[in-house]
Amino acid sequence: MSVPPGVDLTHAQVTTQGGDGDWYTYDGEIKVENVMVVDEAANKILLGYKKEGFGAGNYNPFAGPITEGEEGSDAARRDLLEQTGLEIEDIAFHGTIRVKLPTMDQSLSCSMYKVTKWKGDLKETATMKPEWFSPEAIPYSKMFEDDIHWIPLFLGPKKFVGRADFDKPEEGQHVGKLLRWWFGTYE
Repeated sequence: MSVPPGVDLTHAQVTTQGGDGDWYTYDGEIKVENVMVVDEAANKILLGYKKEGFGAGNYNPFAGPITEGEEGSDAARRDLLEQTGLEIEDIAFHGTIRVKLPTMDQSLSCSMYKVTKWKGDLKETATMKPEWFSPEAIPYSKMFEDDIHWIPLFLGPKKFVGRADFDKPEEGQHVGKLLRWWFGTYE
């Protein structure tokens, strides 16, 4: 399988790919950021249990839109503070995932950020309940299906790139089944 459309890197080392059928086409993109706090000393990552809105009932990284003229890292700082009460002291870009949902004309271009140093007290908000997990205890069964393919890459030393196309959601769901995926790492 070749590098999928919308993935801007042709020299990535493929780590996982699957599914069948053609990649969805899309018209434009919506830029978003995802941010995960990694406690390297305790070997844990911070995920949020989404209580309402898109992804409700699932664990997710903390995320939000990147507004016109805004840097992704600045959006990540804003959203992590709003969603957890934590203030970022050290942040690094760690990858990009393009997600295509059939319910949208555009794709989601997700910039992935890793936080290894922060300050503040963790808090629960009206929409999000933050929880720490060891890599072995990540609740993949309560997450979007593509997460099991990219989170191990996120926790590794190399940057990564990927694409995930999802089917139409069933009644009451936000995201359908994962139809096709491709993930790779690069230096």
